[in-house]
Amino acid sequence: MERVFNKNIKILSILFTLIIVFGTVTAVPFVTGAAEGFSGGDGDNSSEANVDSAITNRINALTDISGGDGDNSSEANIDSAITNRINALTDISGGDGDRSSEANIDSAITNRINALTDISGGDGDLSSEANVDSTMMNRINALTDISGGDGDLSSEANVDSQTVYRLNETIGLSGGDGDNSSEANVDSHIVYRLSATIGLSGGDGDCFSEANVDSYIESVIGENINLTVAPDGGGSVSGGGKVARGEEITVSAAPSEGYRFVNWTENGTEVSANADYTFTVTQSRELTANFIKVYTVRFENYDGTELQSGEVAVGEMPSYTGDTPEKPGSPEYTYIFTGWTPELTEVTGDATYKAAYSSNPVNYTVKFLVDGKVYAESTVAFGMSITAPEDPDTDYYDFTGWDGEIPAAMPAENLTFNAEFTPIEYIAKFVDKDGETVAEIPYTVETENITNPDVPVRDHYTGKWEDYTLAPEGITVKPVYTPVEYCVTFVNENGETVENVPYTVETESITNPAVPAKTGYSAAWESYTLLPGGFTVKPVYTAIEYIAKFVDKDGETVAEIPYTVETQSITNPDVPVRDHYTGKWEDYTLVPEGITVKPVYTPVEYYVTFVNENGETVENVPYTVETESITNPDVPAKTGYSAAWESYTLIPGGFTVKPVYTAIEYIAKFVDINGETVAEIPYTVETESITNPDVPELEGRTGVWESYTLIPEGITVKPVYEANEYTATFVADGREVQKVTFTYGQQTIDPPAVPAKEGYEGRWESYSLGAGDITINAVYSVVEYTVKFVNEAGETVGELTYTVETESIDEPAVPAKDYYTGEWEEYTLTTGSITVKPVYTAIEYTATFVDENDETVGEVKYTVETESITEPEVPGKAGYAGKWEEYTLTPEGITVRPVYENITGIEIKDFKEQSEIGYREDVAYTADATDLPEGAEIHWFVNGEDVGAGESYTAEDPTDDYTIQAKVIDKDGNVVEESPTAKVKVRNGFFDRLKAFFAELIEKILGKAIIGLLTSIC
Repeated sequence: MERVFNKNIKILSILFTLIIVFGTVTAVPFVTGAAEGFSGGDGDNSSEANVDSAITNRINALTDISGGDGDNSSEANIDSAITNRINALTDISGGDGDRSSEANIDSAITNRINALTDISGGDGDLSSEANVDSTMMNRINALTDISGGDGDLSSEANVDSQTVYRLNETIGLSGGDGDNSSEANVDSHIVYRLSATIGLSGGDGDCFSEANVDSYIESVIGENINLTVAPDGGGSVSGGGKVARGEEITVSAAPSEGYRFVNWTENGTEVSANADYTFTVTQSRELTANFIKVYTVRFENYDGTELQSGEVAVGEMPSYTGDTPEKPGSPEYTYIFTGWTPELTEVTGDATYKAAYSSNPVNYTVKFLVDGKVYAESTVAFGMSITAPEDPDTDYYDFTGWDGEIPAAMPAENLTFNAEFTPIEYIAKFVDKDGETVAEIPYTVETENITNPDVPVRDHYTGKWEDYTLAPEGITVKPVYTPVEYCVTFVNENGETVENVPYTVETESITNPAVPAKTGYSAAWESYTLLPGGFTVKPVYTAIEYIAKFVDKDGETVAEIPYTVETQSITNPDVPVRDHYTGKWEDYTLVPEGITVKPVYTPVEYYVTFVNENGETVENVPYTVETESITNPDVPAKTGYSAAWESYTLIPGGFTVKPVYTAIEYIAKFVDINGETVAEIPYTVETESITNPDVPELEGRTGVWESYTLIPEGITVKPVYEANEYTATFVADGREVQKVTFTYGQQTIDPPAVPAKEGYEGRWESYSLGAGDITINAVYSVVEYTVKFVNEAGETVGELTYTVETESIDEPAVPAKDYYTGEWEEYTLTTGSITVKPVYTAIEYTATFVDENDETVGEVKYTVETESITEPEVPGKAGYAGKWEEYTLTPEGITVRPVYENITGIEIKDFKEQSEIGYREDVAYTADATDLPEGAEIHWFVNGEDVGAGESYTAEDPTDDYTIQAKVIDKDGNVVEESPTAKVKVRNGFFDRLKAFFAELIEKILGKAIIGLLTSIC
């Protein structure tokens, strides 16, 4: 409790010190050369210690807490009471000086302090700094009569001890009737005593309301908000006066009758267009509410009906904002709004404007019809003249006029007129073939038919009028004549009709039928003329001359002899001569087309005479120059020789051919016992002997060639052998069992028994008794076993047999298993059947880990049995924590890419989630950021609003609670990371605001150094 008590006493001391210092310092501008000594009392008060102690002593006397009986239990009351008393002390508004400037305010405070301390009798001249200082100090000395009125105050120690003593005596900590054991009681006693001393409401009035204190102090230390009205009488204003700095206020303007609010201006500049203007007070302001005079402007229709009415400011141009005025029309006229009467002008007083209209005649339609269809149509205004269209030009009719009379002026209705016509008369002119008129018959487009005149007669023709249509221009009708048809009868030599060809007098020529053919003759019809009446035409025939052309063998002409079908025979020319041939003309007949006769040649026959060695004729063979070859007779045989005829050429004239003989070469073929050739030795009938080849060796035999004779056919010579004796040795596992003898050619022998061998079935190997000794081994067959290969389910895949001698077997394919390679389990081919199962090995795949550029970081092997793998380290990235993307180990191999998550960290140094600072206390904040991405910045946010970038930020002059937060924002403007939000409470109680107020004043006078001192004291 003593700590709190001393704190409050120290604050009061400082406040009064500030008032005195402030008053003293601010008097400097008014007085020069002021002395520093006091003029009252006899104590030396020139030292700061005396001043401080005297002030403290006087405060002690003033704050006689034990007096009075008010309830002082609330700390709020302390603040409000102190504030209230200071207001009383600084009753600036009680003087008559102009206090609009800070200097005046300061001097007013000083003046009030002087008055309270009765420096010169209450209303003495305070203009002299010397008087102020000396009188003030004298009065303070008198007030703080620490040791009976004239005690020596020069010692700081005395002052302090006396102050404490006096304070104890004054507030009666151990006397009086108040219980002062609690801090609240101490505070309330201070307030109560202060209230009683400074008599806010008559000595012991209730001064404990914070509202009273705040409102009073703000009237002294607040800002002036002066409100004026322009023009005078234009309206009223409210909401101005003395207002605490930092407070939000609303000033209001209300127009007088006949006026309208325009805006709020300050120094001629608009600050708000709203009648209720809200702002935060930061300084004194001179605000003017501007109003403007308005008048009633009324807009009415043609019939006086009000369309719009409202107030318009003087000098403004009125405007009509309603729907366009309308005036009902009549069958004769419509009305269009054209403006206002009178014309709109700037407002100078109340005005009425009437809608003005122009009248337009109503338009109606005039239609002119031809055959029920619109021929012409026009729109004519009521009362205007009607103009008929040009006469319609209708085919086949003459226009006679319009039905009904066309009025001179357009009535108030639509009109329709129909055209009237008379059909035009045309002439049908009938003329003869020369164009001479036979008759003229009139008709119109309405005539359906007319009566034709007789057609003029014409020889050898039948006549009628041409087809016609009664066309609407007049027509000419001509006769159409058809000639009478006659026939030309064409007959053959026998008078039989070949064809009847029709013709008329107009026919110039006809197409003759084909003349009946006659072999060997050309045919034509006799000449004729096409005369009316018909006639008969007969054929005329002429024998055709043909050529018999005689040619040689090369097709060259020898002679040409003419003939006809009437020629019986012709004389042949001589046949051309050809060597070694006899010739004649081929047979021919004189046919009626012309013929070509060729020569026929027969070659002369010669003979080849074939003779034997003795010149005797063997055969005569005929030939000609055309013979290419002949068939030779057989050459007479000669034993031991081959025979052929000598070469010859078939030349004309005949010749003799003799035989040629060559000794035949025979072969003496020496063969082995299998008939295979050993050697072939040639010989002829002229050979006496040959050299025998060696007899082929034959195991177990001795051989010689059989006897032979060289006969002229070729011979085959075979060897003759005699068998040898050999030995068969029986062996089992390398041991001799028995020897048995045999001769070559022997088929069987009696073998001994095969020695037994456990696990084997024994027999003697197969053998043949050939030429030579033999060894016969025992053959043992091992027992055959089965290898069964099964799948994972135990189902048989394959079965193989083996023996103990089997080293390996051809295994079946291992059953496939997805994502595995398979092989059979290890096994040994021992005695007994076995079952072999598959063993599967998971296929190894690769998980490729890549960076953001798809460059390989690492590769990890895995199989379908792998549940997880050891991943390589994720490539680093500034400002981000990396991890590998989610993946599944699929059986194809995978590629895994990094996923980055921001790891930027940011916090405010010395961060406190909630803190408390003084009123308008500047606070500097610094951010600690880690892992900032490239290009990122630190931004500061106060109450959620971005207030700037940088590592630090200073919150200046805060008057209200606020929040502050630091955020990292990347180069694209995205928030990467943000710090926790700090909530800062600004102390804005009475002492805080008062301290800030005086700190600001002192800063202006002494600078910031004193502020730090005051802050450390408080």
